[in-house]
Parts: sequence; C-alpha cells; structure tokens
Amino acid sequence: SYDSVAPGERFVGFDAGREVVVTRIALAPRQWQGVRMRGGRIQGAPAQAGPWTDIHVVAGQPADGILTWIDVAPRPAAYRFFRYLNTEGNANISELRLHEGGLVARPAQRP
Repeated sequence: SYDSVAPGERFVGFDAGREVVVTRIALAPRQWQGVRMRGGRIQGAPAQAGPWTDIHVVAGQPADGILTWIDVAPRPAAYRFFRYLNTEGNANISELRLHEGGLVARPAQRP
C-alpha cells in the first residue's frame, strides 16, 4: 500500500499485482468520521501515476462501525492500481475492500 506525500493530496492506495475488474466495494469510515468521507472517490488506474478513473463516489455518509457494501456495474476496463481519494481535506477511511466477482482484490505481496 502507499499514500500521498504531496501537499493537498489525501489518498491511500494499493497495487493489486494484476489487473482486476471491481464489481463490489465495502468501506468503513474511521470511528465517528463518516461525515468526512462524503465526496471521497474510489479510483482505479493502469499505472501508479494514473490516469485515474472514478469507480465510485461516496455520495452520503457511511455508517460508523460497520462496512457499507456497494455494488459496482462492471466497467470495460480493468485496473491494477486502486486508491481512495478525498479532495475535501480528509481521508478518514478505516477499511476498504475491493471485490472482483466473488474474490477480494488484495495488495500484491512483496518478495
């Protein structure tokens, strides 16, 4: 996994190790911080530098203390890199799961 180092960028991301098509997302905010996730974007890209494509935009406030599950219509493109980005000034996500069909897309393991 990796996170942003540039001022003004607030994201956390990971390399799935191969291209995957995300069909389901589960996310949870940090405790008592669901309101700060509004406007956050889950994005995919073919390379760590982008270009980034929105897979889902958090429109409402996710519930605290539980995973919120979101079904995603399959996209024509598969992505290897994924990130949660919030340009409103707060990342405040405690958990993010990306599912490919019935499988969970996990970060690639380093040797």
